[in-house]
Amino acid sequence: VWIAIGVKQRSSAGGDSSTRACGAGAMLMAQALMQAYWLRGEIDHATAWPLHACDLGAWLAPISLMVHAGTASRWLGLIVTFWGFGFATQAFLQPTLASGPDDMQFYFYWTNHTAIVAAALYHTIVLGLRPTLVDLWKVIAITFVWTAAVFSIDLVTGWNYMFLGDGQPEQATVVDVLGPWPWRVIWMVLIGIGVFHIVWVVIRLSGRGSMAPPRDRGEEAHA
Repeated sequence: VWIAIGVKQRSSAGGDSSTRACGAGAMLMAQALMQAYWLRGEIDHATAWPLHACDLGAWLAPISLMVHAGTASRWLGLIVTFWGFGFATQAFLQPTLASGPDDMQFYFYWTNHTAIVAAALYHTIVLGLRPTLVDLWKVIAITFVWTAAVFSIDLVTGWNYMFLGDGQPEQATVVDVLGPWPWRVIWMVLIGIGVFHIVWVVIRLSGRGSMAPPRDRGEEAHA
């Protein structure tokens, strides 16, 4: 419904600014509630920091909707789009939840991942974001740097953010079949690159024959 309203407002005189503001506001409010809940007790540093790509993406998603002009806006949109379609969708295919509906973590988990995917859909459907091949590889480079940083933190602390540490997710995932640590990290990076390429192809194909908003029309000719 939110995306449909954005599509309708996009062509109006006032644009979709109010729709983006409402969506971003709801996402930020959800993040504030999550932080308040987690800070009420003892902080577990092995899980509390926003080092998972989807935890960071849940903060970048509303920011990307609020910042709607210039290079920063485009790059935030690109990162949220690739992380949303490439990473957050995995939560729906292979959930790593260890708790049920009687635990607030259950709702935080689904809210976080849904917000990132929703923002990615908004960027592509409403705002007409169409990444070029150069955009794809720049996002891969940014993601690789982030992955290397998180891997280093995991290595030093013994944590397992982004499942890059010497540990396994509590639930069965594809990580289980990628071999021993740390060699499985190489496979995780290669799979991530492959998934990002699939996301790029799908977005490009879905955009053919459709009218993209002004911000990306010029880039279509250079892709």
